[in-house]
Amino acid sequence: MQIEIPNKLFNIQCPETSQAAMVRKHDTNNNPWIRVNDFAQHRDTSGSAKPYRDFIYATRGERQKKNDETEALAVNAVRSCETDENRPPFYARVAHDTTIDEPAPNTIPPPIQVDLPSQKSHHTAILLILLNLASWYTCSDSRLLVKMTLVHNAICLDGSLPAYHLHRGFGAGARNWLLQFEGGGWCNDIQSCLERAQTRRGSTLYMNKLEDFNGILSNNASLNPDFYNWNRVKLRYCDGGSFSGDAKFDNGTSVLYFRGKKIWEAIILDLLPQGLMHARKALLSGCSAGGLSSFLHCENFARILPRNTSVKCLSDAGFFMDERDIALNHTMRNFFENLVSLQCMFPQYFLRYITAPFFILNTAYDVYQFHHALVPPSADTTGHWNRCKLSIDSCNTRQLDILQDFRQDMLVALRSFHIYSRRGGMFINSCFAHCQSESQDTWFARDSPQIYSKTIAEAVGDWYFSRNTSKLIDCFLYGKDEDGKTEIFTSFVA
Repeated sequence: MQIEIPNKLFNIQCPETSQAAMVRKHDTNNNPWIRVNDFAQHRDTSGSAKPYRDFIYATRGERQKKNDETEALAVNAVRSCETDENRPPFYARVAHDTTIDEPAPNTIPPPIQVDLPSQKSHHTAILLILLNLASWYTCSDSRLLVKMTLVHNAICLDGSLPAYHLHRGFGAGARNWLLQFEGGGWCNDIQSCLERAQTRRGSTLYMNKLEDFNGILSNNASLNPDFYNWNRVKLRYCDGGSFSGDAKFDNGTSVLYFRGKKIWEAIILDLLPQGLMHARKALLSGCSAGGLSSFLHCENFARILPRNTSVKCLSDAGFFMDERDIALNHTMRNFFENLVSLQCMFPQYFLRYITAPFFILNTAYDVYQFHHALVPPSADTTGHWNRCKLSIDSCNTRQLDILQDFRQDMLVALRSFHIYSRRGGMFINSCFAHCQSESQDTWFARDSPQIYSKTIAEAVGDWYFSRNTSKLIDCFLYGKDEDGKTEIFTSFVA
């Protein structure tokens, strides 16, 4: 029997001679077979092992994730093995949301094996396989879906009411708050904003009314050990300007409302009487354009809350660089100039003015900046970089050097923060990714990115609760050049 999902083949083999059914997986490049279902563990603060999630394995480069348009897929049906070689394989339909993670190197467990006493009892074997997979289904079906709340006194690009999703804290976290800005790019001219206003990026009319909370928003202590019992809020993004701006466009035919600042204020005013005004601890975070919002609103957030509240901020993939592209043009600068005044949008210029403790989570090879700032389509009209963009393995030596220079420029821009910020935190890894706090497989899982054996969730928790210094940069070293000046030395990590 075969179970197929896009670009992956899960194979349950029923060899006539071995009288066994094995759940295995391979890809088109004949990579080693990998166990489909495995029960992972993590150790809590007391050192005891606790199960925390199931993994569906795949090989490197084959992770199945959600994107803006399509939910990730997981198998919702299996069928008994067929011993008749003339019968076509059965292809199961797919549904349910999940992710597929790659196994840790050199730790591939053996295939699941189910003895078949006879071919007549092969249905019993399949039942055992289903029981083995049961925890996966339970995990998929028990997603935390949080309903939408609309707020007044502000409007989205199209005039619809803005919104947020709140999941209440409990226990020791009942008076702690985590606010997460949603990301989703920007619009920087009337035409792109008119188009955006007719999508979920510019109108709550097109948004899902239930939002899936995972990663930093999860309520599972084993998946989000430090913030699982906090009041967790996701602020929906519908203004196209990172929750900034207060203007209106009206040419008599079309109307657009650039009310990002008002949306931020309206949501805060709605949350304050719900307990935010009495917060003991608070963390303002965001991803991508939402990560930029964390930079923009961190100081305001700290001023709103009581002085005795521990207020800190985190930006995930929001450290957008004022960098020239491969054609030596300032593509990102020109884009932001059309959005707002120049230096208001590049964190490297105003980070020094943020007094609240700040954590910067970024990959030095941020995929969005790679594709849109360093190598935008306008700078690569011949498509010379197309293969490199699709796979780092296809990049030539010159392209790798350019990517390494971009990484170096990011570390130079962060140098002062890294050296002089006594209350700041950092996690700068070398993954080709964009946003790592909202996805469980990168936030806190068996194969999550790590620096010095520390996951992102652990680094953020250590920083917030002052358990340990959390300024982590992989492949990183300070040194002195021939003139005695401080330099940054790095090595490329593919």
